[in-house]
Amino acid sequence: MTAMANLSGLFKEKYASQVETLYQRVSILKGDIAFVEASRQNGLNYNQPVVMSPEQGFTYAGPSATPAPVPLNAAISMQMENAQVAPYQMFARCVLDYETANRSIAARAFEPAAVIQMTNVTEQANSRLELSLLYGQEGLAVAASQSATSSTTTTVTFTTASWADATFGVSQGASVQFFTSAGALISSGADAVFTVTSVNVANKTALLTGTTTGSTALVAAAAGAVMFYLGARTSASVFNEMPGLSKITTNTGVLFNINAAEYDLWKGNTYAVGGALTFAKLQSAVAVAVGRGLVEDVNVYINPKTWSNLLSEQSALRKYDASYSTTTTKNGSQAIEFYSQNGKMTIKAHPFVREGDGFIAPTSRLRRVGSTDITFNAPTASGEREMFVDLPDSAGYQYKLYSGQTLFCSMPARLVKLTGIVNT
Repeated sequence: MTAMANLSGLFKEKYASQVETLYQRVSILKGDIAFVEASRQNGLNYNQPVVMSPEQGFTYAGPSATPAPVPLNAAISMQMENAQVAPYQMFARCVLDYETANRSIAARAFEPAAVIQMTNVTEQANSRLELSLLYGQEGLAVAASQSATSSTTTTVTFTTASWADATFGVSQGASVQFFTSAGALISSGADAVFTVTSVNVANKTALLTGTTTGSTALVAAAAGAVMFYLGARTSASVFNEMPGLSKITTNTGVLFNINAAEYDLWKGNTYAVGGALTFAKLQSAVAVAVGRGLVEDVNVYINPKTWSNLLSEQSALRKYDASYSTTTTKNGSQAIEFYSQNGKMTIKAHPFVREGDGFIAPTSRLRRVGSTDITFNAPTASGEREMFVDLPDSAGYQYKLYSGQTLFCSMPARLVKLTGIVNT
């Protein structure tokens, strides 16, 4: 009998029409927050004068006050400070050999390899930027426990409050490091570097591969270790990534050259939800910022699971009018909008927001300040040039992606971080 095995060269292969990407593409905050226009980009620092306290030299007097003329109290001057913002840099290096580049052009592949590679690294750069905009200088997640899988692999279980499914979806294969809750690097040198080998979203775990020495140190570390991308943090107080929205909102010290310990309005707000997030709790949370000057529209960024709970609550509260149809019912939304004492609140599901967190922010008070947004071009005296160069000793070429920017908020007192959210 002639079987398929005897005719292996006869049958054609069929392929899909395009390459699919499994991880999530996220650029929500980047899209909501304007980048400072080129004419105001910084050479050394971006400077923003800020009035920290008003004039207070007032005098009160009743009718026909004596002595006349009324003596005036001393002048108490307004106080200004100069906020200074410097951009944090991010690079990505890509290398492609000549054979792959040439054999993938025209109709010989789905797409040219260089196009797929550039698209991929751009998407990942946007994801890393988005994570920095949210949690820069605070890490990716907090470990609840660690257990040895082998001498070089460790299963790390992360806390529910610090977990976001999409964060680990874009982190598989990444190089990471862990710092203790006190800020000490776990292990040292090459032993401190781990690879995210696999992720189990249902159990909120990740398998980390490292050296034997590093894995032993990670297993022995106390609960509360914080995971960072390699190089994002170097010590307890030194970071190579921007302070994110969470860090800005919870800051109590010096940030952007101004000390929040001296000026109360340079501090943000926190609101302990302590359970499921409801519209009533959102109203209470925004009231905290209203009491400190918020009188404008805000965006609310929450985890998709939290957003789902809010949408269910909104649907339960919905009343049907004469437009109700017995044959077709439409419900659901991509964003939830309602009005509160501040103005409009637009609630958005953000895949990178942790399950226990949420943020209320007037995006008009946020901006991305820096020398350049994500680019493949290098500046020159005559303009820009593409950052593609031949490898001097190899049959291939490399190119680089670059970004120099940081998140800045001119009015931190109008920000609110929601904490302690528990999703059902």
